[in-house]
Formats: sequence, C-alpha cells, structure tokens
Amino acid sequence: IFLACSTRHEEALEDLPVALAQCGPVALRPLASIAEDRTLEGTIRSVAASGLEGLAVLHQEVRKDVLESLRKIAFASDESASLRSHAISLIAHFREPEDARSIKNASRAMALMSDLNTDDIDDYFKQHDDPESWKSYRVGLLEYYQ
Repeated sequence: IFLACSTRHEEALEDLPVALAQCGPVALRPLASIAEDRTLEGTIRSVAASGLEGLAVLHQEVRKDVLESLRKIAFASDESASLRSHAISLIAHFREPEDARSIKNASRAMALMSDLNTDDIDDYFKQHDDPESWKSYRVGLLEYYQ
C-alpha cells in the first residue's frame, strides 16, 4: 500500500484491495491497524479499508471485526469527510440493519453526503443482491488480472 501510494500508481491502488483480501483472515489486524491510523495519509487508509471489505466478503468469520473497524472510521466526527464517506459506503454494502440508522444520521451531518435521502438509504438496505463491486473480490487473482 505504502509503495503504491508513494509512487501514485493508480492501477496498483485500485487493485490492491482485491489482492489484500486474498491474504485471508491473517490480514485483518494489519489492515485494520492501517485503516484506523490517523497519522497516515487518507489514500493509504482508504485502500486498507477497501481491503477490509474484501476480507469480510471472502471470510465471513471476520465480518464482525471488519465492520467494527470500519465503524470506528465512519462514525467518528473528527475523521476526514472523504474517508468517513468511503467507510460508510463500505459498511452500507453489508446492509446490516443496525447500521442503517447510523448511516442516516451521518449523512445528515456530512456535507459530502447531504444529497442522500433517508428513503434512498432505507431502499438500499432492503435490497438483497450483493453489490456489483464484490465480484472482483470473488474471482481468483489470475482471473482478475486477465
């Protein structure tokens, strides 16, 4: 993550979450640590957060811990708005009923998300299909890069 960010290699930054998710549950603590570390640049933290999402998609046993880590970012009012909104979108993908209210409250308080209607959030949480973005996590790395 750090190398890709330091060189601003956009393709690597986009692909890293998929590769990191393939590392399995062993990646949970390092990725959570990076995502939650407020001394790091937002891009680095965002890539780690997306890697956490992929980890939770592929490994149900870590989903609770992943969501807990993402919630620390998403619902902390002193976090940057862009990182908060990214974490909120990742959390929303899981459609956990207990997150709907928190997301509504956060969207009202954040200018970046002020265009979201609470009815739209409710409608999204009623959907049952997996988010389109999850497909990339579910293919093997060789297939992903072809």
